[in-house]
Amino acid sequence: VGTDLFQSVELNIVIRLLIGIILAVVISLSKDLFKKPVGFRVSVITAIASTIVSLVGYYAFNESAGIVVAGLLVAIGLITSSIINNHRGDYNGLVNASTIFLSSIVGIACGGGFLFGALIITLLSSGIMFILKTTEKNMITRGYVLNVIVDSKKPILKTLLDILNSNRLVVSNMSSKIVLFERNECVKVKVEFAKSTNKGEIDKILPIIKDEIKPLSITVRNDTYGVID
Repeated sequence: VGTDLFQSVELNIVIRLLIGIILAVVISLSKDLFKKPVGFRVSVITAIASTIVSLVGYYAFNESAGIVVAGLLVAIGLITSSIINNHRGDYNGLVNASTIFLSSIVGIACGGGFLFGALIITLLSSGIMFILKTTEKNMITRGYVLNVIVDSKKPILKTLLDILNSNRLVVSNMSSKIVLFERNECVKVKVEFAKSTNKGEIDKILPIIKDEIKPLSITVRNDTYGVID
């Protein structure tokens, strides 16, 4: 069990809660710097909730605190699994879910009085995220990705392929899937361009796509940095 820093229970609760919030902010910001935000508010709210539940277990139930924390972890597991499902199991969904889970663990540690451990976890995870992201930038180079969302009843693959071929754009991969967009069932077509394709070449076909296909949404991003242009 963690150690109380002060004699006042109320002061301990406030201190632990504040530290939990600050560390959650650090974790969320360290990820947001790479323009792949987990949802700043979600991460902080998760940490606050975890800290409070842990505090309740520590002060109110004491010997049964482990059961309270176990129940909390089940709830966090349900939240993170729903995030992964909503992202169809892609990379961003996994990173978002793991960041929220980490925020909850830090909140539990703060609520239980393990403030030094929570600080070390935050510093290590933030440092590791920075190192791995820097390594990824230096070692991995991917091309641009075009995402087009249209009504599910509207066939666009042939038209889109004709536009790409007529402009001599080299495509490395192309896929489509059913998604929910503005509460409607739509088709999302993902076009991955060859590494040699530059942004200017893609910009030329965007007005053509908008005119001939009339998509509900169209975005271009560079997979190396995950940036929407």
